[in-house]
Amino acid sequence: FGSRWTIDFCCAPGQPFGILMSHTQDAEKPDFSNIPGLGPSDMPGFPGNACPLRLPDLSRHHSIVADAFKNDPALFGMLRGRETSLGVNLARCIKSGIDNLGHSLVKSSGLVAGDEECFDTFREVFDPVIRKTLKDNQATGLCLTHPTDLGRFGRGLKSDKADPTGRYVVNSQVRISRNLHGFRFPPAMSRPERNEVERLLAAALLEVRPPPRGEYLPLQGSGSYAPRPGGMSDAEEDALQDAGFLFEAPDSTLRLSTGVGRDWAEGRGVFTNAERTFAVWVNEQDHVRAMAVQPGDQLHLAFREVVRSLDAMAGVLRRRVKTDETGELFAHSSRLGFLTASIANLGTAMQAVVEVRLPLLGGSEGGSPWKEWCLAQRLQVRPRLDEDGRRVPGVFELSNSDRLGVSEVETINIVSRVAARLVQMEQQLEAGESID
Repeated sequence: FGSRWTIDFCCAPGQPFGILMSHTQDAEKPDFSNIPGLGPSDMPGFPGNACPLRLPDLSRHHSIVADAFKNDPALFGMLRGRETSLGVNLARCIKSGIDNLGHSLVKSSGLVAGDEECFDTFREVFDPVIRKTLKDNQATGLCLTHPTDLGRFGRGLKSDKADPTGRYVVNSQVRISRNLHGFRFPPAMSRPERNEVERLLAAALLEVRPPPRGEYLPLQGSGSYAPRPGGMSDAEEDALQDAGFLFEAPDSTLRLSTGVGRDWAEGRGVFTNAERTFAVWVNEQDHVRAMAVQPGDQLHLAFREVVRSLDAMAGVLRRRVKTDETGELFAHSSRLGFLTASIANLGTAMQAVVEVRLPLLGGSEGGSPWKEWCLAQRLQVRPRLDEDGRRVPGVFELSNSDRLGVSEVETINIVSRVAARLVQMEQQLEAGESID
């Protein structure tokens, strides 16, 4: 954070305290060191480093992991003594689901991965929670094989344009997350481990050829990156905020309980190119979150830019970091795809977004059957919000729902195909025609 934030504390009945952060003009830089969840300590509640002999009473808990333990009372006792080779135990993975009561109508998974081995070491709880969390997507082959296809050299990508006129698609975005093999994931990382991952990634991003020429900007308040002690300037922070490339400290008890905010803002930062069309988040929720934004109907270009940059970064890192037995630099599983801290991102770990203008379709009478059709195609539709959180009339964001069980190339093709059909529907309404 920069020098323009104030911190207040809040709590809800039956829940751990939370943090409210508000933007001010003249506040001093916040000191996170004494704030549980953002300082060196975990959020108070269930221990994060070792499992107790038994779980607390879960009768009022509403998370998917809590349900798993309630459905199988012997499960916790079977898993509580296990540990991955990097030292991650069950407590770290389930703390969020035990600390937060949740709500019966909106259940979170309550489970995060502390490293790549968690999915096998604690498979008896991860598999049922993954199935339940992703029950509405294509994860029917959960324990079989996930198809990975990054479409290198353009193979498999459809060339048809969604918006040949250039009047409807505002921009196209692709975001892909990765974690390095052999390191704990951000929820379980120690401060020295986080700083080492930052050092490796920042050096690789500045060295890659051909480069997305740019600079690495540590978050304000971070002292871990020697070339930029204290982190980015206020002006740099504002520029990243305007481009949508700035990430901030977690402010919900659900995320804070995972451990992802400890030692904020050390070891975290953003690499960005000069044009502010490409960025990589370092040590946010995963080690890497690479993203590209292209104007108009250029989803394929944004996808290729992210894949090419990840490949180039991996080429540099392979000289410095151990790969797994298959030669993979990034944490990956044949059955779960690319491995992430959040189980909702398993598989492609990718989000493809097209922002599209649909003033007539979006304002059409008779409900929103077109939105229901998008859902049937496994895509989400959200209204575009401005910087103040207000809806932008007639503008919508279209993005993929599925990550597990569908390949990257297939995802890009599906988003493009659905966007093309929505543009066609809008044109039909403009011409006074009915929509089939």
